[in-house]
Amino acid sequence: AAALRGPGWVFRACRRPRAGLVGSRGAGAPTPPCVRWHDDPPPPAVRAPLPSAREFLWAATPARAEGTTRGACHGTPYRRAARRAFGGGQLGPLTLRNRIIKAATFEGVMPRGAVTDELIEFHTAVARGGAALSTVAYCAVSMGGRVSSDTMVMTDSLIGDLQRLTSAVHAEGALVSAQLGHAGLVAQSQSRRHPSLAPSGRFSAPAMGWVKGATRRDLDEIVADFEGAARVAIDAGFDALELHLAHNYLLSSFFSPNLNRRRDELGGSIENRSTFPRRVVDAVRRVADGRVAVLAKFNMADGVERGLWLEESLQFAQLLEQDGALDALELTGGSS
Repeated sequence: AAALRGPGWVFRACRRPRAGLVGSRGAGAPTPPCVRWHDDPPPPAVRAPLPSAREFLWAATPARAEGTTRGACHGTPYRRAARRAFGGGQLGPLTLRNRIIKAATFEGVMPRGAVTDELIEFHTAVARGGAALSTVAYCAVSMGGRVSSDTMVMTDSLIGDLQRLTSAVHAEGALVSAQLGHAGLVAQSQSRRHPSLAPSGRFSAPAMGWVKGATRRDLDEIVADFEGAARVAIDAGFDALELHLAHNYLLSSFFSPNLNRRRDELGGSIENRSTFPRRVVDAVRRVADGRVAVLAKFNMADGVERGLWLEESLQFAQLLEQDGALDALELTGGSS
C-alpha cells in the first residue's frame, strides 16, 4: 500500500495521534487511531520494517508474544491480530478453537460422487494441522445441480459414508462444514437426463449448449432440494452449512444483471434479483433451526462486463444481513 502512495509515504501503527500530521484524506481531516498515513517518515530510531509472515507467526506464539516489539511500531497491532487469529471464536452456535477456516475448494477425490478414503483423509489432515473448521466442496443439492458426473449429491444414501468423514474430523478436534449449491450455468453437459437451469435462458460454455430459464415450479423444487440436502448434512454430523452464492452458480447468477434477464418479480431491481437466493437461505436456516451454523460464500464481483460489481453486491449483502438468516459471509469474486 505504501508503494502505491509513492515515495515519502509510509504506513505506521501508532498509539496516539501526532500533531501536524497529514492523513490520507488531507490536512486537518480526522484519521482513525492506531492505523495512520504519514507524509513524514518516523525517525530512524523508531522506524521498523513491516513483518514477514515468519515474524508474524513468531509473534503469534504466546510464549514469544509477551513483550516483543519485533517487526512493528510498538509491536502491539501485530500481536493483537495474531492473537485474534489463533484465539477462539464464535460462528453462530459453534465455538471455534481458532479463527482459521479451510475454505471450500475442489478436492478432486470424489469419483462418481463417492465419499472416498482420500476425501476423508484430506479433511482429516486439515483438522490435524490445526484449522478450526474444514469445508467439504462441492455438495450438489440435486442431480441437475452437479458441476460434473464426479460431483457429490447430498442424498440419504450417503449419510453413512459422510458420518465417517465428520467423525474423523471431530476426532482431531475440529469442526466440519458442507458447501451446498446448485451449479446452474456452471454445470457441464454430463447428463441429458438431468439438465441444469438458469435464471433466464442463455448459452453456457460449460454446458456446451443452451440452458433453459427456470420456471416457478422449477424454483420451488430447487428450494425443496436445498432443504433436503441440509437435512442430509445435519444427519451426517456436519457442524455448518455453507450456501454457494458465488462464481455464477445458480443462486449467484440471480444476483447478476448480466445473467438474470427475467422480466417478472425475480428480475430487474436489486430487491427482485435477491428474492430467490434469499428464499433459499431462509429455507435452509429453518431446517438448521439453531443446530448448525449457516453461512454463505458470496460474490462481491463477477469480473465481467455488465456483471455484478461492488455497488450492487454491497446492497445484496446488506439485505442478507437484514434477513438475519446467516451467521457469516465468506467473500469471494470472479466467474466460473
